[in-house]
Amino acid sequence: MTGYTVNIETVMQLAQSNYTIAEKYAEVTKKLTRTDDARDHLTDQYGSATEADNEIMSLLDEFEGYLKTTTARYYLTGEQLETAAGRYVEQEQSQLGQYREWRESFDRAGVGDYDLNWDPDEVAGDTERPEDATGTQPGEFGTEEDPAERDEQGREYLEDLEDSTEQERDR
Repeated sequence: MTGYTVNIETVMQLAQSNYTIAEKYAEVTKKLTRTDDARDHLTDQYGSATEADNEIMSLLDEFEGYLKTTTARYYLTGEQLETAAGRYVEQEQSQLGQYREWRESFDRAGVGDYDLNWDPDEVAGDTERPEDATGTQPGEFGTEEDPAERDEQGREYLEDLEDSTEQERDR
C-alpha cells in the first residue's frame, strides 16, 4: 500500500463528465459549421462582402476555434483521467472490479468514442484565430503555454514512472 488511496468511482465519474462536456461542445461546433453556406449571402447589393460582413465571418471563425479548443481540452482531460484510473488500479488491486465495471459501461455507452473530426492533441493548444481577429485577450486572459505539449510531457512522465515501478518490482 502506498499510504493513500484514490476513489476510482470519483475519477471515472470525472472522466465521464469531461467526455460528455466535450461531446456537447462538439455538437455546438457542428451546428456552427452548418451555417457556412450562409457566408455567400453576407454581401452588399453588388455581391461584395462589406466590412461588417467580414467581421461577422471572422467572429464565426474565431468562435469555432474556441469551441474546438475547448472540446479538445475536455476530451483529453477525460482521456487522462481514465488512463490515470487504469494505472492506479494496476498498483491498487482493491478497486479493480469497480474500474472494470466503469470501463464496461463506457464501452456499452460509447463514452470517449465520439468522432470529433479532428485530433484533440493538435487542437488543444492555443486557439488558432484568423489574422484579423482581435490581438489581445481581455484582462490578460489566455496563455502562451500549449496544453497539448504539457499532455505529451505528462505522458512521458507517466511512462518513466511506470518503467521505474516495473524495475522496482523486478528487484
